[in-house]
Amino acid sequence: MAPIDAIRAGTLNGARSLGLDGDLGSLQVGKLADMVVLDQNPLENIRNTTSIAYTIANGRVYDTGMNEVAPRQRARAPFWFVGAGGEAWPSSAAAETDSDSGHGH
Repeated sequence: MAPIDAIRAGTLNGARSLGLDGDLGSLQVGKLADMVVLDQNPLENIRNTTSIAYTIANGRVYDTGMNEVAPRQRARAPFWFVGAGGEAWPSSAAAETDSDSGHGH
């Protein structure tokens, strides 16, 4: 399978299978456009899809640390899973939180 076929399977073909290809799955005027911007070409090597430079969601651009870089409005609050000093909670603490809230798996 060529890299473009793998990318298409996860984007346009996935949207088609859900019946949402009129709104999602490819870049076209009038479609929703949450996407990632890559540092490397995924057509050269499919593993380059992990080289994410920016994420664009709801019209806002975020860097790899999910800090908003455009349109710059204000510093975001830390995500719920980030503790003091910017350290992520250990997975055991997250699992305890999930089970306490009734949302455990």
